[in-house]
Amino acid sequence: MAFTPEAQAEWDKVDPADQLELVKGGFCTRCLATRAFTLDMGEMRGHELALIGHCDTCGGRVVRLIDTGS
Repeated sequence: MAFTPEAQAEWDKVDPADQLELVKGGFCTRCLATRAFTLDMGEMRGHELALIGHCDTCGGRVVRLIDTGS
């Protein structure tokens, strides 16, 4: 799993139980639906933490954006 330093700092602020909940639902670009996913990387996009991975159903790209409020 590869996180940028800024993204890792934001991810570390999230409670581990909440981290598990966050990867249960991201938008799959292949299924065109919300799916559980395996987390591959994280990066900051403005004030949002982008969790990027692959769909546990079809293997397609999944992105979940988390507003950090920063």
